[in-house]
Amino acid sequence: MRKEIKTLGKTLTKTITWDPRKRTYSPRRIHCRYWHPGLLLRFPFTLATGSYTGGTSPIPTSTPGGFNNVVQVTPLSASSTPQTSTASADGVQISVTVPGGTFSSPESLVFTAPSNNSLNSSLPALGLNGYVAVGGVALTIENQDGSLYSGTFSQPLSITITGSAVNSLDKVIELLPNGSYANISNVVFGTGSVTFTITQDPAFAVVAPSSPAVAGTNPAATVSTPDGKGYWLVASDGGVFSFGDAGFYGSMGGRPLNKPVVGMVSTPDGKGYWLVASDGGVFSFGDATFYGSTGAMKLNKPVVGMVRTPDGKGYWLVASDGGVFTFGDASFYGSLGGQTLSAPIVGIVPTADGYGYWLVDSAGGVSTFGDAKSYGSLSGTKLNQPIVGMVRTPDGNGYWLVAADGGVFAFGDANFYGSMAGTKLNKPVVGGEATPGGNGYWLFSSDGGVFTFGDAGFMGSEAVTKLNASVVQ
Repeated sequence: MRKEIKTLGKTLTKTITWDPRKRTYSPRRIHCRYWHPGLLLRFPFTLATGSYTGGTSPIPTSTPGGFNNVVQVTPLSASSTPQTSTASADGVQISVTVPGGTFSSPESLVFTAPSNNSLNSSLPALGLNGYVAVGGVALTIENQDGSLYSGTFSQPLSITITGSAVNSLDKVIELLPNGSYANISNVVFGTGSVTFTITQDPAFAVVAPSSPAVAGTNPAATVSTPDGKGYWLVASDGGVFSFGDAGFYGSMGGRPLNKPVVGMVSTPDGKGYWLVASDGGVFSFGDATFYGSTGAMKLNKPVVGMVRTPDGKGYWLVASDGGVFTFGDASFYGSLGGQTLSAPIVGIVPTADGYGYWLVDSAGGVSTFGDAKSYGSLSGTKLNQPIVGMVRTPDGNGYWLVAADGGVFAFGDANFYGSMAGTKLNKPVVGGEATPGGNGYWLFSSDGGVFTFGDAGFMGSEAVTKLNASVVQ
């Protein structure tokens, strides 16, 4: 057998022979490890990312997610100084730091990564219908003879996952060989990163509610009735919940969806509504008219928001990369598509006359198009939690920004009526809506909780109800 492996810019070619009597490969000095009839080569130097080919994944096939692609193997020495290794997976970078003295003999760190598509296909069976994969990897420590390291590590290994779609509304889960999962709780989120520690081999993934870019919310959409005496909530599975004088006109609950629902918009008279999914699919109910969608298009990034024109005869969709799509009588006034963003877009808000719109990102940045004017933003401000949406005042001369911890920031003629900042929430806030007169607002959380401020009335919530999927608006 002749084996060729490229590493560190060089090509190593080695001829090895299987000895059936000794049941080993020769020569053995290249640290040959095998599963006959397959072969996995182990070399005493660091392999470049992606250069390791062949071999069998050490992760049990019963583990959800499809961990069958070994992407990197890094030798670890029995060193008294920390060692760090970094590998790439679908959509994320994984950095592992091994404290000095963790292992008493040389070992190997094996990275096994699935595709996000493979992870997503396993989430419904785990009961995570309202989530999508941001990235995942399995880490395995193996001994020099190729056997798996057993027991717990003498010191915790530090794991950092970095990616543009990672934010504090995500959860990190450990995928277990019995087909289930467990939440990893000792996580610390940074800007576009999450760090935690492990004491034994895990297969884990980062999953985000509804969309890899944001909390699956469309906070700019109209979810209250015209008179402000009712409102709707919508969940990521398309379930719709009506309160007060809000009528129920149908939902997608219990019906198969290609992608999760991320928002809802009511018609001007409140006798119908649209639901929008992260692939840009649009579903109309009541007197809402269908004007088109991006459901059949290949998008660069998922759709995260939808708003209608003042007369309800058109609507805009916005994606997390700032791309804007127009339908019906909605006009195009520009977008951020194709530009490098410092933070993902989380919502779109139309001006009062419909001749412009604002885009807001998770860092609180505000971009204006058409006749939209800037009244301020939170760009450069250190936030406790990311911004999840923006709400316009009725005259369009101001707006509120809403954060995941329930913080509210007022600009222009928008008045501050209170917030949930500093209050321990069961689940994050995913959006808000102003009352018809602009003298109050509602905040909505992913468990169906409703919080009222100013002249906003409380008409009920789903906070004490066990939901099939998280509320996204």
